[in-house]
Amino acid sequence: MLKIVNFNFILAIYSVIVTLITALVSRKHRDMQRWLVVSSLFTIGNILFFFAYSYTAIFGIISNLTFFLTVCVFYTLAFYNHYNLIVENKNKNIKKQHVFAYFLILIVSLILFPISLSIPIYILSFSTLILQIENTYFKKSIIELLKTILIAVAIFSVSIWLIAEFGYPFDELTYVVYFTMITLYLMIALVAPLEHKLTKSETKYRKAFDRAELYKDLFIHDINNILQTLQMSLEILQNLHYNSKQSKKFNEVVKIAQEQIQRGSLLSTTVKSLSEIELEKFKSKPTNPKKILEDSIYWVKNKYKNERIEILEENQVKNIKVVSNELLFEIFNNILENAIKHNRNEVKKIKIRTSKIIIAGQKYILIEFVDNGLGINKKLKEMLFNKRHIINSNPKRIGIGLSFIKALMESYGGFMDIKNLNHGAGIEGSKVQLFFKEVS
Repeated sequence: MLKIVNFNFILAIYSVIVTLITALVSRKHRDMQRWLVVSSLFTIGNILFFFAYSYTAIFGIISNLTFFLTVCVFYTLAFYNHYNLIVENKNKNIKKQHVFAYFLILIVSLILFPISLSIPIYILSFSTLILQIENTYFKKSIIELLKTILIAVAIFSVSIWLIAEFGYPFDELTYVVYFTMITLYLMIALVAPLEHKLTKSETKYRKAFDRAELYKDLFIHDINNILQTLQMSLEILQNLHYNSKQSKKFNEVVKIAQEQIQRGSLLSTTVKSLSEIELEKFKSKPTNPKKILEDSIYWVKNKYKNERIEILEENQVKNIKVVSNELLFEIFNNILENAIKHNRNEVKKIKIRTSKIIIAGQKYILIEFVDNGLGINKKLKEMLFNKRHIINSNPKRIGIGLSFIKALMESYGGFMDIKNLNHGAGIEGSKVQLFFKEVS
């Protein structure tokens, strides 16, 4: 009797330690919080099982009830994961059938529980095992595999209970099985953060790969446009070469060719910067955007000094700092140049507003650029915010510049948005919104 009590005490203490570890893990990994309920119930069951041998049999009844609840919760979690993984995208009838089957098994088990403990646990355990096998197959998760092994061991333990009811107890084997189950709980708690890091890393590199594919497509598209323009310019040059009266036209075409060469050079530099962003060569730091914006405005006005440009600043906040880096100057330059280049009005108007905003509890500094230009091509915008979308064959802007801004903003922990302004019958400008994380 003393030996049994000692074993039960060891199992109870071991369970408590494992549940505490699971609780610590669940603080950082929310997906483990539901599993913590299963682990906690199993631990309570082991503690009550110890008290049943040490004090009174009433604890044994409560312990059995707790083990039954453990299997119920385990079954519910398995069904929840199975539903989200497999059933959610099915039609309504299939969804209803799965939900009906879930509740039917649960209700039958609850009805049988007062009659026999082993049979309802058997039903729930086998149902959970089937769900877990499918979850493991579809999710390809080590944690799901460990849960599948755990429920299989639980079924084996129930089999030992049934054999014991017929007068063939296996006390030593029972303790080995319980120790194995607790160890599996421990393995799930320890593997969870490792698998989370692995999944996060995989997602990160998948996004980097998708962006690389996007940049490649944009680069090929824009380079083809540049080369096509150069080709047309050269063909015109060939036709004008022998006609001295067309010298003015000749110079204009040469200028167009030179501008396209500059665009190609700028494009190559931008793609290089994009790849460096992916490799995280530029480290973010607290930055005052006001000074950088002033420098950018001065630079753009100087570059387009032959254009009539009106830039109005509305600063609703002062002494602000945002998360960015030295490439913030390039972001402002790109937006301001787009507002000037893609604008057919005699006076190019740009309004810049700076304000504070809170989104989902996060403080942002919002910098808006509103112009009276042509707006953004719808297909280009869809492609910019959806990597899989195919770019329009004739966009109004070079898409790589906007992708450069979007990638930079995301690397800062912020984001961007672009809207066309429709005050009348057509588009009357665009609004570019930059959301920077505020540094307190």
